[in-house]
Amino acid sequence: MTVPRRPGNLRDEAPPPSPLERGPSWPPPPAGPSWSPALRKPAVPSTTSGRSPGSLGWIFLWAFLDKTFGWGFATPAAKAWINGGSPTTGFLKGTGEHALGGFFGSLAGQAWVD
Repeated sequence: MTVPRRPGNLRDEAPPPSPLERGPSWPPPPAGPSWSPALRKPAVPSTTSGRSPGSLGWIFLWAFLDKTFGWGFATPAAKAWINGGSPTTGFLKGTGEHALGGFFGSLAGQAWVD
């Protein structure tokens, strides 16, 4: 004797598709006017998000090159790293009045810190 099954029983429904059957568009987008391919575009234009890391990298690269070669923007040629100057002295000597200022001031000018 078989037991009659009620409509809507989970055993009667088809199983969900396998990953191979799903395809690249699983789950399917919701139907109706609320979905549009334009909603998948990034909120920030690609030119802005592409230029930000590059410009930030240029700022740090310029500071490094100016301290190394003394191009005269913030470091005169006489105090350049290649002319025997210390790139960390000016920054670390200015910490004397802050917490741990004595410690950081003592690090300024040491070769292993530069």
